[in-house]
Amino acid sequence: MSKVPTPTPSEGETNSSLSCYRKCPREYFYRYVLLKDVVHTPNAMMFGKAMHAGLAAWWTSPATTLGCDLTDASKDDRVGDALEAMHNSAKESGLNKYDVCMGDAMLAAYESKWGDAQFSHIEVNVDWSARFGSTSNLLGSFDGIVVDGNGTKMLLEHKTTSLGIGAGSDYMTDVHCMNTQVSQYMLASNILGLNCDGMLYDVLRKPFISPFLATPEECRIYTKPSAKSGVPRLYARQRENDETPAEFYRRAKDALTEDSHGHFVRDMVHRTTNELLEYSEEVSDVLCGISRSKNLHVYRRNPGSCMSYGRQCPFYGVCTKTKTLDSVAFIDKKKKHNELVT
Repeated sequence: MSKVPTPTPSEGETNSSLSCYRKCPREYFYRYVLLKDVVHTPNAMMFGKAMHAGLAAWWTSPATTLGCDLTDASKDDRVGDALEAMHNSAKESGLNKYDVCMGDAMLAAYESKWGDAQFSHIEVNVDWSARFGSTSNLLGSFDGIVVDGNGTKMLLEHKTTSLGIGAGSDYMTDVHCMNTQVSQYMLASNILGLNCDGMLYDVLRKPFISPFLATPEECRIYTKPSAKSGVPRLYARQRENDETPAEFYRRAKDALTEDSHGHFVRDMVHRTTNELLEYSEEVSDVLCGISRSKNLHVYRRNPGSCMSYGRQCPFYGVCTKTKTLDSVAFIDKKKKHNELVT
């Protein structure tokens, strides 16, 4: 089967950079022209990166091959490879022990949910570059290209989220109707001639639980000494010690197993010709804006985006002149698009 053509090094825009310019041209200037980034990566992004590494190992395992003899041993090896890759990424990112245990539980439950599904991978984690119009390139990295037992070839996209992912949820409605990454990748698939029948959108929902921590000394309330033991006890819902990682793992695994449909979803996603045409027109508008900003050396602010998802833009202090880009809060990016593998 044909693979993605090796992209030639070229300037272009990813879904992330296009989305950044849509949100705020000034932030785009900081991130993609001056190549500045924040020192502290949000924990959710580090966790997602670690899970992505684990899933890539899962999909490239010999056990994820059409016609292979699936045994308990081969499944155990596949999970072991996934856990090792996730742990290596987690160590590099500095995730805490409870996040690692959550990842362990999610990958183990993922195997239980999808371990018998029949797929083969063609490629995993592959960068691509697709010519758009006469002067622009769209860039990205497919999580994978896979084929199922019926010979259906499809793009593969992994996501980890804490949002609801059930049928009819806002999250999945966006995936099927509006999500710009899906649209860009499906458009690129057509431009590159990959002949994919759609995208397998593979979502893992993180259980909404946190580790139980010991009650601070100053907040502890004790009962009167019991008549039997003569020893006072902490009130209910108060704890002497932190929950151990092993206890947290079991609780997370139980939550995932009890509601596997609510935590693991694989949907086949499509874009019609008209939907891709509309997306192309939207991208053309954004690319024109970027070109105009570069030519005029003017990147306007969008004050309406200073707060997003309950968080302040990390460059807010620079725009309000209470910080500079030389601050210890910022670092120089090694490359323009961090999401690309190479």
